[in-house]
Amino acid sequence: MSQSHDEHGHDHDHTPKVTGANERKVLLSFFLIFGFMIVEAVGGVLSGA
Repeated sequence: MSQSHDEHGHDHDHTPKVTGANERKVLLSFFLIFGFMIVEAVGGVLSGA
């Protein structure tokens, strides 16, 4: 009952494309998360946690 799934019958790939828009989204996400991390760290230090 083994089947080969190597040939799907279509000529396009499913690899993600790296574009400027994708890079901007990743950088925006990084800086947003990094900013929250800094705010939480400063808040923890100031509150003595």
